[in-house]
Amino acid sequence: MHPMVAGAQLDATWDNWRKQESGVVARRPSIRVRIDVDKMILELRPCDVAAFLRIRESLQETMGRSETETYIRNSVNENSASTSRTNTKDYHFFDDLRSGAFKIISGSQLPMAYQVTLQDNIISWRYPQPRAIFQITVHPVLEDSEEVVECALEFHCPLLAHWEPHTFFKLPATEPLELYPSTSQTDTVYATTWRIRAYSNLEKDKTDLPFVFDEKIFVPRHDPLGAEPGAAGEGYREGAVNAERLMGALRVSSVHTPSSVPHATLAVRVGALDVHAHDDPRDLPRQSQSLEGYYVSKPLMRSHRFISINMKNTEVHAVVGILPRILLNTNISADILNTADGVMEPLIEEFRARGSVSLNGGRKLFLKMGDVNVKLDIPKLYTLKSMLNDWRKVCNADAGERERRAASSGEANNVATKVLDGRISLWIHNTCSVALRMGQADTDESIPIGAGASLAYRWLSATAPKKLRFAIATPWLDWRWSNGVAFVNGSCRVRLEEKQVVGEANRAGETFLYIRVKDVGVRRDMHLSGRITLANMLRSPLMFKVREKCPADNTWKNVSTGTIDGESVPISVLCNEERDVVFKLRFSALETNRWSGDIPLKECRQDKMPWLVKVPTGESYSAIWCRVVRAHADGRVIATAWPFFMVRSHLPLDAEVTIKSKPGAVTVQDAPSQNEAEAETLSVQTVVGRGATQHLQTPGTASTTHSLTFKYSDVSDCPSGTLEIPLFYGVTKTSVFANAKSVNEIEEIAEDLAEWVRHSGARAESGWPYSIVSNHWPGTWQRPSRQPETEILVNYVPVRVGGGCSLELLIRPLVLIANASPLTLTLRADNGAPLCALEPGVAVAAPKDVMTNPFFLSKEIGRETFVSDKLRVWQQEPGRYGQAPPNHVALDRAVDFAVRCGQLVEMLTMCYEEKEKLNILGITPTFVFINRLQRDVSVLALAVGDTTHEECFLPTYSDTEFDIVEPTLDTRYAGQRWVRAYNLFAVNFCKTNAGKRAPVRRLVDTYNKLFDDVDVFALPEPQYKKAISITLQN
Repeated sequence: MHPMVAGAQLDATWDNWRKQESGVVARRPSIRVRIDVDKMILELRPCDVAAFLRIRESLQETMGRSETETYIRNSVNENSASTSRTNTKDYHFFDDLRSGAFKIISGSQLPMAYQVTLQDNIISWRYPQPRAIFQITVHPVLEDSEEVVECALEFHCPLLAHWEPHTFFKLPATEPLELYPSTSQTDTVYATTWRIRAYSNLEKDKTDLPFVFDEKIFVPRHDPLGAEPGAAGEGYREGAVNAERLMGALRVSSVHTPSSVPHATLAVRVGALDVHAHDDPRDLPRQSQSLEGYYVSKPLMRSHRFISINMKNTEVHAVVGILPRILLNTNISADILNTADGVMEPLIEEFRARGSVSLNGGRKLFLKMGDVNVKLDIPKLYTLKSMLNDWRKVCNADAGERERRAASSGEANNVATKVLDGRISLWIHNTCSVALRMGQADTDESIPIGAGASLAYRWLSATAPKKLRFAIATPWLDWRWSNGVAFVNGSCRVRLEEKQVVGEANRAGETFLYIRVKDVGVRRDMHLSGRITLANMLRSPLMFKVREKCPADNTWKNVSTGTIDGESVPISVLCNEERDVVFKLRFSALETNRWSGDIPLKECRQDKMPWLVKVPTGESYSAIWCRVVRAHADGRVIATAWPFFMVRSHLPLDAEVTIKSKPGAVTVQDAPSQNEAEAETLSVQTVVGRGATQHLQTPGTASTTHSLTFKYSDVSDCPSGTLEIPLFYGVTKTSVFANAKSVNEIEEIAEDLAEWVRHSGARAESGWPYSIVSNHWPGTWQRPSRQPETEILVNYVPVRVGGGCSLELLIRPLVLIANASPLTLTLRADNGAPLCALEPGVAVAAPKDVMTNPFFLSKEIGRETFVSDKLRVWQQEPGRYGQAPPNHVALDRAVDFAVRCGQLVEMLTMCYEEKEKLNILGITPTFVFINRLQRDVSVLALAVGDTTHEECFLPTYSDTEFDIVEPTLDTRYAGQRWVRAYNLFAVNFCKTNAGKRAPVRRLVDTYNKLFDDVDVFALPEPQYKKAISITLQN
């Protein structure tokens, strides 16, 4: 709270009319407190509110609640006792102004007790005690006039020394009008001085003047009654009806209830109340080290004003008594932060608001507002959402923990920028390998931005041109700035000048900075890049060294050096536009000073071939591809490093690959035969399955031929495959390097590479086993403990994404079975021979006979084996409205089946899909029980044969046979997976439609009543009707 100027006034009076009450209440004074405040400014931060809540909780724990409860109980008893002794009689007075007790005078002063003052078009009168107006009768005044005359019933507030409106009405023209201003006891207003004012709509020219704090009011004076208000009719012109004619048409009736008149009244009047709501600094991921600017750099990691609520001419009345209530009258407006330049702009235009809150028993809120105009757009909505999330953490401590967990996964920089959505709308990303300086045009702003950093930016000046200028960060202070660039969508380039470049000989060309601005949601990103962009699609990080040729002395000088992380596109290099540029590579993980040869930064014109690069690895080398692509729009160049071979395996287990390499032919016709005895090299690598992509480390160059042999690495008794799979450039029908498309902008290739990394990179999530039942299993899918011998399919897939030139080996089983049920099943052939075990949450590569021949699913309990009906995969297309034959599973047509296990029945569903070029069979429970209650539910399933009986008797089951289903309070369809039901033979629950309730007679144990008042539901099943008995668990 900021410093403020305030004044207070306290009046305590003992009135004669209080003697009508009996007991202690009659001796209590009427207390009136008035507080005037010039301007009040509140700064609210989430951390401050959280600290206040913690202090309050600590005080409650320290002081305890027993004393508070005792005090409240005693106070309530005392108040109730005093209230019971209070005189609750109502005194009604009819036709007050004509009763003869009031004296009519003329003047502008406030009337005394039993006086009626007439002035212009205003009638004022005063009672000896506070009264409420319960009835007003108005007779026609102007019968021949068409002008509408409005009137207002007002009462005088001695605390604020002005008139408050109570009821508005119009004078009748033909028939008398009866008004009842006090309709309910909670809305009744008691006052001593009242008035009725008549005016015309065309003549109303008074406006509410703003409240101005006057310190002279609180200065001691000799005459305490000298602060009476001015003329009652000030600010109004003479209306069509004067006070005399209005006096003859009015009949006013009042009521005096001593017990309802409040004993204490508080009036607070504030000239201006400004409430500034701040945000809370967000917790960013620790990995986001390359972020700079607001909320990121330590000098700027602080809270900021986000919303300002302005309340002008605020009046608050608090009435304490039998009918406590709070009255509010204010003008409200709101401003919100513009995250682009950091200034406040209007959110809600100023409007008038009046309201009252009744605090007795059932609380009631009455609110009346003028026209509310809200200026909203998408950035403001995100700003409001960001602030609400900060304040929500004050009430819910778990929300902040969830945000921190979400922010710590994935790419740190991208997550951090999303976390700051609604706070920062302008981001500047420097992808160059050198540091730059930037600032707003026509200002002295100079902000450094490091290489590879992202800067959260706000305009320094809201009046200066919204343009940015750039310069290379050099040790000298007189930077040479570029021309201003507008922060709008599009792309352009600006020329950067270096101070050390002098002379026409050395200045053979210019260095340009390429700028691209793009809207991403509610924020706007500006990307700064150089002429050359380097990308690394290898898993290992690479070190690079870019050199350019000086035309003066015909020598090569280093322009930039750095490291490129694996599978990333992070680096661009600023270099001369007209000079020859080459670069070198080496692996950063190896301690060697040897670099690769010079790689020209231009396209290879030989049949669209990439550059073959030999990167030193100790005493040998590793051969990789380097594809150089030039953009046609701006002439920028991107160079991407690719591996020779990749392998993607959809097998459920990891496999050991034996690679036999030998130099030889490049085409299939020239492939070496098995009888040739040339020097061969053997290497063994592990290929991860379950949809993962892995790079193969192969010796030699593109002319080397390889043959691969696979073996499951997790199965000890599995023999190696006898078939050797050839792998070399030339095994495909079309060349891997063909169909290289041209691009207009480098960003197209960068986006394609980033998308490929998300789906096929080392940290990509494959979604294996790709079935619709994958989400039915609550845990993580595991690899099988035993895998039968199965056939695999091998495909050669050229990787041409973003100019790629790798050859991918795709390995997939013929059929994949995923078991999402909680049962351990066995897949059996048509003759009953077991093929493989299907464990819960496990996907197995099944033999190929499953797709062509019938099969069974069985469950073993002890030494007994229970088999399902014969199932088969239907290879035909069922069409849109077609159905497969019974016990046939077709594409996108699931089949329900049951496994009868003695007294139990297992209900399962099988579906067939084709995804990722795989035939996938999924097994899932037929039913899922979802509990939307607030407590646990015990469930027992009963399977009944289809007979003609209409009723049955249920035996008593023990509580160990029930399944306990916990509540699922969110909107997810996660619940108890239901596959097991107890089998009852030769009985039937009902003949009603499935899903409707049916009463059933049953046996109940008198000592263990488990099924009292339990409804039974019938559910459809191919050969059974499934009944559910539900009891609530205490």
